[in-house]
Formats: sequence, structure tokens, C-alpha cells
Amino acid sequence: MKVRDLLTLFLWSIMLSSVTLTFSFFMSEYFYLIYFFWIVTGLFAGLLIVDLKRVVFCSILSYFLSSVFMFLFLSLPVFLGTLSHQVLGNLVYGQNLKLVFSLSFPFMLLTNIVSSIIGGYIGEILLASYS
Repeated sequence: MKVRDLLTLFLWSIMLSSVTLTFSFFMSEYFYLIYFFWIVTGLFAGLLIVDLKRVVFCSILSYFLSSVFMFLFLSLPVFLGTLSHQVLGNLVYGQNLKLVFSLSFPFMLLTNIVSSIIGGYIGEILLASYS
């Protein structure tokens, strides 16, 4: 993997997790717009990575990395020690795992893979036409 691919993977994961958490908590009435942003993010990342094998691999990796980021963002009160009891910390961990899984599992993964493959295909076509 190139450094550009790793940077794209990292930024892709940050974008997926921040969009998902923003639309699920702050703009819940516009929750269906989240699919648009997932598709745009996947298309753009596919255009940057271009190679279809790496695109599929990076899309799956970005899904797992964004799930980890979402869990870490949601668990910050426990990590910073603002909860006074250990039982509350365990409750927050359990609820965060459920929330991250329910927000992201079927739709974010599938949308991410399909849109990144389309973006990689478009990137290969554009790269071949300019060569």
C-alpha cells in the first residue's frame, strides 16, 4: 500500500464515522441524507485509490476503522473518567457497541463497497483515457 492509500483510508474512515455520528445524533430528521454522504465519500475514495483490488480492501478496512472511531468517540466519557462508577462504564461500553453496530452494519458496509467500486472503475476509465 502506498502512503496516499493509507492517508485516503484514514480520512475515509474519519469522514464515515463523523458523518454517521452527526446525522444520528444532531440531524436525525435528515437521517436519509447520510446515504448520500456515504456514497459521495466512497466515490471520492475510489477515485483516489483507483486500483479495484485495493479499493475493495480499503473499503472494508475503512468500515472497520470507522466503527472503531465511532466506538472511541462515543466512549470518551468513560475514557476520560467522568463517570463515577465502573458499572456505568460497562453500561456505556455495551450501549456503544450496540449503537455502532446498529448504525453501521448492513447499510454502511454495502454502500461503502459499492460506491467505492464505482469510483474506482470511473477512476480507471479516466486514467486510461488520459494515458
